[in-house]
Amino acid sequence: MHRLMRRTHRALLLCTLFFELLQCDEVDPQTCADGNDSTEDIPKSNSMQPPPPGAVTSGARPPQREAYATAVFANEDYVCGALVLATRLRQLDPEIGRSRELACIVTKEVGQEAQDALRSVGWIVYERELTPHPIPLETRLKLSSAESFEWVYTKLQAWTLPYDKVIMMDSDLLPQPALNIPSLFAKKQLSADINHPSQPQWFNSGLMVIQPRNKTFEEMAASRFSLKSYDMGDQGFLNNFFAGIWKKLHANVIFTSDAVVHANNWKKQQMNSGDITARLREFGGLHYFGFKPWTCAARCANAGRLCSLDGQQRNVMRIAKRYMSWMLPEANFLWWEAAAELPEELLAICATKEKFHCPIPIV
Repeated sequence: MHRLMRRTHRALLLCTLFFELLQCDEVDPQTCADGNDSTEDIPKSNSMQPPPPGAVTSGARPPQREAYATAVFANEDYVCGALVLATRLRQLDPEIGRSRELACIVTKEVGQEAQDALRSVGWIVYERELTPHPIPLETRLKLSSAESFEWVYTKLQAWTLPYDKVIMMDSDLLPQPALNIPSLFAKKQLSADINHPSQPQWFNSGLMVIQPRNKTFEEMAASRFSLKSYDMGDQGFLNNFFAGIWKKLHANVIFTSDAVVHANNWKKQQMNSGDITARLREFGGLHYFGFKPWTCAARCANAGRLCSLDGQQRNVMRIAKRYMSWMLPEANFLWWEAAAELPEELLAICATKEKFHCPIPIV
């Protein structure tokens, strides 16, 4: 019996040695010589092959998903702005369509024709629900004239987009080459520019670098009823939500209303329209205040006239007269210069969205 046990033990030993010899063929031979039978953290340098181009190796951080984003919601008034914005962004960043994307948030009020037009210029359309204002309209009107802010909290849906980093901008903003907009992806959340030199404590939400997170969006949704907004809109809310932690972007984007002030000073220097246009190109971007370049009111102002319209639209033109001094023709020219890159059938969409006939054609 003892002899049988010894033979069995010897056989097991031989099997173990044979198994270890097989292991030594797969790991560094020095490991077996040292008597270390663990293969954990042992580099197999003699069997490593370089990864194929573009492959993500184990332990490497996957590429960051980046996008430029805007929002068109509640109606189709800003579709034309989004079309031109996409065209300009594709000119400024050759990585769009490769390592970066264009993301447009829309709501169901934006029709299929408009959505198809947005897709045709490169926007990936993300449909979201309208986010109602946390303060009832009657209460808001007692505090300010913020009737147009009814659905602006929908812009907070940008934090639900499936990207690691997003440059979120309003559709009435025209970025220019001087901005070098791709470089803004190096910024962290939340980066933006001050709203106005007279308000250095507030940032403008028309151009922001953000890092979308569902958790952040949920926190915003929960706090929008308790956090006050100094302007009754998303901008005031975001300023309170990111109070004390936002960083300056230094993008040098100018409101066209402020550009008028500069233009008046330039005209005093006896500059002509061409010189003013050249000066405007030096800014990182133009943010169009009041009537947008694609609207009838702005087109009439560019033509140096207030268009005579019938019925209730006369009130629109009275308002336009008040804003006319802020509709700088040279600034509008730069927007139309960018719009000229669009096919005529897309530009025509801007005209079909108008609620009344405009005597100044859009194309």
